[in-house]
Amino acid sequence: MSSALKNRQILFGTACVLLLAKTYYWVAVYPNPDEAYYWLWGQFPDWSYHDHPGFQAWIQALFSHFGTSLFILRLPVLLANVFLVLLFWKLFRKMKLQQPALILVSLLWSPLFFLFTTFAWNDYALLVNSSISLYFLSIFLNDVQLDKKGNTAHLYASSFFLGLAMLSKYNAVFVGLAYLILLLSKPKFRSLFKELRGYIAILIPLLLTFPIFLWNAQNKFGSFAFNIQQRTLQPLKEGSYMNGNYGGFLIGSLFMLSPIIWMGLVFLYRQPQKAPTKNSFKTVYTQLAWAIFLTSTTSFFVLALFSNVLYYWNILGLFFIAPLGIEQLIQRKMTWIHILYSCAIVIGMLFHFGVVPLTSIFGGSDRDSVYHYGWPQIAKQIQRHRKHSTIPVIGSSYRNASLLAFALKEPSVYSISERFDQFDYWIKERPLPKGEVLILSDDRSPITTNITAQFQQLIPLDTIKINAFDYPVKTYYLHSAKK
Repeated sequence: MSSALKNRQILFGTACVLLLAKTYYWVAVYPNPDEAYYWLWGQFPDWSYHDHPGFQAWIQALFSHFGTSLFILRLPVLLANVFLVLLFWKLFRKMKLQQPALILVSLLWSPLFFLFTTFAWNDYALLVNSSISLYFLSIFLNDVQLDKKGNTAHLYASSFFLGLAMLSKYNAVFVGLAYLILLLSKPKFRSLFKELRGYIAILIPLLLTFPIFLWNAQNKFGSFAFNIQQRTLQPLKEGSYMNGNYGGFLIGSLFMLSPIIWMGLVFLYRQPQKAPTKNSFKTVYTQLAWAIFLTSTTSFFVLALFSNVLYYWNILGLFFIAPLGIEQLIQRKMTWIHILYSCAIVIGMLFHFGVVPLTSIFGGSDRDSVYHYGWPQIAKQIQRHRKHSTIPVIGSSYRNASLLAFALKEPSVYSISERFDQFDYWIKERPLPKGEVLILSDDRSPITTNITAQFQQLIPLDTIKINAFDYPVKTYYLHSAKK
């Protein structure tokens, strides 16, 4: 057997394992709290929402017409993966990258990109829309680089999908900022602003984000206050410097992207001075990828110095530059080290999410992933205690309330908690009815005065202990109360 044939067979097998890993999560692992939360947004379509813009919710609203199941919940993510593979295959071929299939598999095996092209969060829509925008802008700027006028339709298409990316998640703003910085820094590109179409290209995404501004104007700018003030700038206003999550941001970025890809990015940074590429399309893409990486990564790192910035908020900064780093690994025959590392991390995470939490076996704490477990059992216990299906059910946090709504297939589940979230907008529109209610709490979100103050008496009904293969996972508590 020739070496090339053997390598192709290994690559095919690796791609199949990747597909099986994704499929296992999509069809066998119960939603995490945010997947259920965003699904619930789709049951109450609106212009935008407290935590994020509305694009993912609109998609869930559309797909919910086909029912409520794991498959339907995650079908948009599956379709997004197919589209991303086709788009990046085309991009890699245009850039004439070495072994594009290996780069694609390596990219999607990265723990960071595996998770966020598998979860039914806002990020898959963000990645798809941002990638289309980058694709069209690369074509346009390549023409300009070659002293051509550039197809205006490509420029406007890039702006349109940038607008959709902003409707997917707020951090797409850093892609637009990176575009602007790159265009202004290169004389050939700067000439675009001598033409009307340059300003129309800026106007298009601003117009598309009108739903965000409309919703905020209607709701006391609650989303802007939450994301800009509470989540990011509040510690700075309070004089809290160097107390942010910069350590977690750096460590998460290092290990979740893959330390091996970071090595490839170091090689990439050092490579242009030695051997500049002759492929003009690759040159333009590389300039765009570096601009997005530097703009997004620098911005989030500065914010992380004083606030709780999570590593995956910078996903766009890493997503477009990673294929170029992986190409450097291929040249040095280091790609399989990255794939083996990523396989170990990803399979460990899937075991943690969908078989037994590793923290239940080895100790430690993971307050988020344990929410994957036990919801059919919880729903069954709640139905057993309900005298009739019209008795309202309340969760003690957005997490358990959203998961319970998905398990019961009842979007009418309420949440009352100390954290202000999307449920607080809904409860204003549909206040709790008088009479008996059931309240579900858990060891992370116990019943607080926000709940006790609203009810006459809380009567314990049940303690629901969730186990996986006889390992304790989590405990929930069910109470009855009257309003």
